[in-house]
Amino acid sequence: MVTIKTKSVYDPIEPEDGTRILVMRFWPRGVSKQKLNAKYRFRDLAPSEGALLEYRRGMRSWEDFAALYAIEMSQPPTRNLIYAIADGDFGETVTLLCWERGTERCHRFILKQLIEEAETHG
Repeated sequence: MVTIKTKSVYDPIEPEDGTRILVMRFWPRGVSKQKLNAKYRFRDLAPSEGALLEYRRGMRSWEDFAALYAIEMSQPPTRNLIYAIADGDFGETVTLLCWERGTERCHRFILKQLIEEAETHG
């Protein structure tokens, strides 16, 4: 069973993070590759620019954004990446990284749930 964690890119690195995966379309400001220490960067696991912009501008509710993001993640190649993470191809412990901090309203929490669901549905 794979353990999925989530963190802001600004949170400290810990040995318990396991494999750190950046799931942002754009590189986070003020964070060097060395400081981030992410083994992988999967832009495809970030929400589409349009969906994110609509949510941030208040044109889409969090619930609508989450539903749209889940639909986006159900399509190849993103679905395949989700299954690969769930199958442990990237390690027994994976930490999903995004710039948001101090909120549960970040796509990485939705992604964590999608990976956990993929794991249970094998």
